[in-house]
Amino acid sequence: MRRGSAVWLVLLMGVGKGCSPADGPRSDAARPDVVAPKVDAAGRPVDPSTGLVLADDYELVATHCVACHSAQQFLRQRGTHATWQGIIDWMQATQGLWEFPEGVEERIVGYLATHYGPEGTWRRAPIPADLMPPDAARSQMRAAAETVRAERR
Repeated sequence: MRRGSAVWLVLLMGVGKGCSPADGPRSDAARPDVVAPKVDAAGRPVDPSTGLVLADDYELVATHCVACHSAQQFLRQRGTHATWQGIIDWMQATQGLWEFPEGVEERIVGYLATHYGPEGTWRRAPIPADLMPPDAARSQMRAAAETVRAERR
């Protein structure tokens, strides 16, 4: 019998550690060929290569967003539908992001808003400048800077 045949015979007969019924069933954790699915902090399954939540339209986000930067750049962010739409508009206007085929942009924004939307409490919006009291320190610094500029002329 050739050596290769002997190995197959041993495997087929179930000889070896963990193969006999007396050893009991093996768990998937003991099998190196079985990879446990990755999950995020909320327990949702995620793509192991990008970290994106495995849900409808994640492929679109992986294709269009990860083409230019790491998913980690936006996975740490949270935003409403309007926030994500504004980021895409800004990237298209200033960063060279291409125009999406019809319907794709809405699906990307929907995925991001659903899976990376706001959570917890939000800080209040900033008070408009015209409603703020005068800032004496800022006024003094501005006056000092104008004095220095005038002296240099």
